[in-house]
Amino acid sequence: MHLLLIDGLNLIRRIHAAIPIEGADGVNAAVDASVHRINRLMQQFQPTHAVCCFDGPELSWRHLEYPDYKAGRKPMPQELRDALPGFREQFSHIGLASLAMATVEADDLAATLATKMLQHGGHVTLVSTDKGFGQLLCQPEADRLCLWDAFGRREVNAQSISERFGVLPERLLDYWS
Repeated sequence: MHLLLIDGLNLIRRIHAAIPIEGADGVNAAVDASVHRINRLMQQFQPTHAVCCFDGPELSWRHLEYPDYKAGRKPMPQELRDALPGFREQFSHIGLASLAMATVEADDLAATLATKMLQHGGHVTLVSTDKGFGQLLCQPEADRLCLWDAFGRREVNAQSISERFGVLPERLLDYWS
């Protein structure tokens, strides 16, 4: 089994930010570009299963513990936020399931699914530019894990993490602390 996991908002927000059209036309273009990118990923990786993870609708435990969590992040444009159900609908038409849990962030959901799949002998391709996923490369099963940067069109591995941060994946938490 091969699971393709996509960090939904990571993909959608980056694609939307790259589109020079504003308003509803920009959102529609982002939907089309996202579907196109996902189709390319499906063809490239040929997964047996595919899931797009989204943040849950309620505040996560991180927000509750630290109210300033993500305070420095640029807020999502409202027209893009309003269009998220349409993205999910279009994704379902091409065979990509969408998954969100009430108080769980997409990265936690994706990391959990990846870990469980690896522990059960499967292969995982996780598509995101979120540097936090580098920690997954510490698992004994990491030889069946591909972290994929869809925008750089490259695999993120222990060597690229070491080159970027100066530490191996198992030291990332210490580095960020």
